[in-house]
Amino acid sequence: IGTTAGCNSAPKTVTVNVSPLPVATPASNSPICLGGTLNLTSSVATSYTWTGPNGFSSNLQNPTLTNVTNAMGGVYTLSVTNASGCIKSSTINIVINPSPTIAINSSTTICKGSSANLTANGALSYTWNPGLIVGSAVTISPSVTTIYTVTGANVVGCSNTNTVLITVNPLPTITAVVSPTAICLG
Repeated sequence: IGTTAGCNSAPKTVTVNVSPLPVATPASNSPICLGGTLNLTSSVATSYTWTGPNGFSSNLQNPTLTNVTNAMGGVYTLSVTNASGCIKSSTINIVINPSPTIAINSSTTICKGSSANLTANGALSYTWNPGLIVGSAVTISPSVTTIYTVTGANVVGCSNTNTVLITVNPLPTITAVVSPTAICLG
């Protein structure tokens, strides 16, 4: 309502539309292991900006940010903009988990037909190849010289490998010769 010289105008109305803020819900693949790939995802919006440690920035027009190789730990911020131009930001703390250090204890040379005991430590679970043998301590009997690889995983699922060469030596060839083939008593 406006007033001029004591006269009031007829009331006028205006409608104000309030646009809701977009939803910024950053999420990541888990766990993320040292040297692994970080995948960041978000709810659907019109545009997205990701920022992170050491000046990391991405303006992909996609809610999913993938293949951030050799990912760095720290706080990542997602800013989303909806069709009305409203902006909302949210953060996610990314923890980079270490991979286990796998050590192998074993004798590395055996004779053909013998066995060797392989023992690994430094992880929670272990798988040996060839053979898909499971366990931290295994007994193997290769017939030829073989490289054994153990993959160990820790409690958060990060894994690492180590190898050991098992050398298989051939058995000696023995030939018995008797001369003469017949003798007299005494």
